[in-house]
Amino acid sequence: MVIKQAEKYDLPEPYTIAVDRHNDGPGYMMTVFHQLHCLSYIAEHYQQGYGGVELTDEVAHHTAHCFNYLRQGLMCNADVTLEGKTDAGPGEGSEHECVDYDALLGWANEHAGMRWRNALLPSDSIL
Repeated sequence: MVIKQAEKYDLPEPYTIAVDRHNDGPGYMMTVFHQLHCLSYIAEHYQQGYGGVELTDEVAHHTAHCFNYLRQGLMCNADVTLEGKTDAGPGEGSEHECVDYDALLGWANEHAGMRWRNALLPSDSIL
């Protein structure tokens, strides 16, 4: 995502991304989308492994990164909701205080870099 006047904020060094049709420039990735990528990556390769696909060194390395990254995110943003028995099953049906994900997604899409260069991505983030 492109952050206007990024120098006003205490941000790390940016990635280089497509900022418009002809130019690359500074951009950032929101942690939640990196976490969702990791969850999706683990699920995809778990299913492939279950189906008999052999694990490559690259997949093993990326998966280890993703497990550690998700562990860090869970510990950093620990949800301390107290859970009890519910009809939905363990861990489900308890009331949690959450971010307005639709608003977050809207903001992220408004500040997205140019994704058209990569034909594999949708025009808007949808997860």
